[in-house]
Amino acid sequence: MKQGKCTKQPMTLTSTASTAFEKVFLDLVGPLDRDENGNCYILTLQCELTKYIEAYPLPNKEAVTVPEAYIASTSNSRKRNLTEKLIEQWLEEDNEHEFSDVDDEVADQHFTIEEEEHVASEISEVEEIEIETSSEGTNRSTNTPDSNRNRYRGKNGFVWSVTDFLRTSRTLARNIVSLPRQNPDHTRFPGYEALWLKLFDDNMIETIVSCTNKKLEVYRRQFSNYSKHELRDTNAVEIRSLFGLLYYSSVFKCNDADSNYLFATDGTGHEIFRCVMSKYRFNTLLNCLRLDNIDDRQERLETDPLAAVSGFFDKFIANCQANYTPGPYTCVDEMLLAFKGRCKFVIYMPKKPAKYGIKIMVLSDARESYVYNAYIYHGKGSDGVGLPEAEKKLSVPTQSVLRLIKPIENTNRNVTADNWFSSIPLAEMLLKKGLTYLGTLKKNKREIPPEFMPSKNRAVESSLHGFTKDLTLLSFVPKKDKAVILISSCHHSASTDTETRKPTIIVDYNHTKGGVDEIDKKCAIYSCSRKTRRWPQAIFYRVLDIAGINAYVLYGQCEGTKLRRGDFLMHLSRELVLPALKQRVYNEKLPRELRLTLRRVLGQDLPPPPLPESSNEPSTSSRKLCRICPSKLKRQTRFVCCICAKHICLQCSSQICVDCKTEL
Repeated sequence: MKQGKCTKQPMTLTSTASTAFEKVFLDLVGPLDRDENGNCYILTLQCELTKYIEAYPLPNKEAVTVPEAYIASTSNSRKRNLTEKLIEQWLEEDNEHEFSDVDDEVADQHFTIEEEEHVASEISEVEEIEIETSSEGTNRSTNTPDSNRNRYRGKNGFVWSVTDFLRTSRTLARNIVSLPRQNPDHTRFPGYEALWLKLFDDNMIETIVSCTNKKLEVYRRQFSNYSKHELRDTNAVEIRSLFGLLYYSSVFKCNDADSNYLFATDGTGHEIFRCVMSKYRFNTLLNCLRLDNIDDRQERLETDPLAAVSGFFDKFIANCQANYTPGPYTCVDEMLLAFKGRCKFVIYMPKKPAKYGIKIMVLSDARESYVYNAYIYHGKGSDGVGLPEAEKKLSVPTQSVLRLIKPIENTNRNVTADNWFSSIPLAEMLLKKGLTYLGTLKKNKREIPPEFMPSKNRAVESSLHGFTKDLTLLSFVPKKDKAVILISSCHHSASTDTETRKPTIIVDYNHTKGGVDEIDKKCAIYSCSRKTRRWPQAIFYRVLDIAGINAYVLYGQCEGTKLRRGDFLMHLSRELVLPALKQRVYNEKLPRELRLTLRRVLGQDLPPPPLPESSNEPSTSSRKLCRICPSKLKRQTRFVCCICAKHICLQCSSQICVDCKTEL
C-alpha cells in the first residue's frame, strides 16, 4: 500500500437482534456530584431492537462494579434467556471428550432448566467466579463481600453483615443520655478565686503549707543565720500568692524566665512580682514546696511509686469530679508531661513534641475539654490499679480505658479514643458497662475483613460498612491507596453527612476525638511550668494548669458576660495575690518606692491604715529614721505623726494650730 493513501474497509453485514434485549449497548456518564448514597456515575443500558433505555447509579466505574450492576438490574426472564444461550454456546464449543467428563446429572437427556430464582443465583455465582479470576493478576482485594453476597468475613472468621439490621424508628436505649438538671447555685458567679477553690480546695492548700514548713525547717539548718526573713515558715495566704504569681507568669509568657528577670527593678521586670514577695522568698518557696509528708514517704514508696504526689493528685481529681457533670461525649487519650530529670517512669513517645516525659492518662469531656478523670502512669501494672483480677488479664489499652471510665459507668455516654485503645472486645465490654464506643482501628486487627483494607481499586471518598447486632465497622478512603477504619457501637446505619458528604461515623469522630489534645494545647498556651529537676514539682505545675482550665469551664457555665481565658487567669491571679498585697502595703521595712507602687497597684482595693499603737503626743523615748526622707540620708527624729504615729522629721512635717489638732 502506498504511503499517503487510505483504503476503505469493505462493507460487512451485521447481525440484527431478533428479540428484545438480545443485544444491548452500555455506556457510563460521569463523574458527577456524589449523592447521599455515595454514587457519582450513571450506567446507561439501551436495547438495540426496541431502543428502550435504562439507567443505574454507580459509586465508581471499576471493572467489578459495572458488571455487578448490570447483572443485578437484569430481570429473571432475561437471566433465563441468557442462561439458555450460554448452555447452547457451551454445547457448540465443547468437544466430545470434554463433554463426557460432565456429571451424569447434566449429561442426562431429560435435563431441564430449574426454577428462575435458582438459575439466577447460579448465574450470579458463575459471574462472581469470573470476576474474581480476572482480578487475580492485579489485586485480590476487591470492594465486594464473600461469595454469599451478604456478609464480610474477617481473618479470624468474624462475620460482618453488608446491610444494617432492621430497626424501629425509635432511638436505642443505649444512645439516650439523661443528664441531671444543673444546680442553680452553679450558674451564679461566686468569684474567680471561689471557682478555683472548688478544685484546689483549702485542705489541699493546708497540706502544702504543713509539708512545706517541714521542708523549710530542714532547709534552715544549712544557714548560719537561720532567722532570716526569707527562711521563715509560710502560711496559706503566702502560698496562694505564690500560685497567683505562677498564673501571672503563664499569662505574661515568662514561666521559663530567670527570677532575676522577673524581679528586675530597671524597668524590664514585672512589678507585680516585687509587690507580692521578694525574689529570694520566691525561690525559697519553690525549692521547698512539698505535696506530702516527708517523714513517712519511704514507707509509702514500698507500695506506691507515686507516694510524693498520689494523695495530692487523687484529691484534685476527686474535686474535679464532684463539681462538674460531663456531657454525653467523652474522650480518652494520653497526655505527655515534658520532663527529662531523674525519674523511674519517664517514657519515650517519638510522635509527641516533647519526646520524653511522664505519661498521664486522661478522660475528658469531648466538647468542653474538662479533665474529669486521670491517673499517672508509673510503670508496668499501673493501668490495672483498682480493677478486678479478670480485667487485669486484658490488654494494657483496655485496662486503661476501664480504669478511666469507672465514674461514668451505666450512664449511656459515648467514649471516643484513637487506635491505640480501640478493639472489638473493648467495644463489646463497654456496652456491658452501659457505655458506647467510637474510635479508629489498627489494620492488624484480625476481625477486619480483607475488603476493608487499602486497595488501589477503591475510589477516593468511597466507604464500606459492616454490621453486627451491636457494632458497625467502617472503611473510608480519604486519598488514593489509603483507608481509615473505625469501629462504633453508637451508629447502626450507613448514613452520610449532607454537608461534608462523609460518613456520619467520620464526622462524629472528628468532633469528639480532640478533647485531651485541646487540653494539651491550652496548657502550652498558658503554662505555669518552670524549669525543675524534681518530677513531683513538674506534676504540681501541670495540676495548676489543669485547675485553671477546669475553673474556666466552670466559669463558662455561670451567667453573665464571658471573658477570654487569658483575662480570666489575670483576674484569678489578682484575687490570689490581693491578701498578700494588703499585708505589705503598710510594712515600714519595705522601701518607700515599693510601698508607693503597692498603693498604686492596689488602687480601689487599698485597705485603711492600721490604728496607731501609741498616743498622739510626741514621743521622746526613741529616735528612728524618718519614713519620708530617703534612706541614704539616715535622718533620725524623735517626732511622730499625730495620725499614723510614725516617725517623721520636722522638715517633712507641717505645723497646725492647737484647735485643728483638737478636731483631729
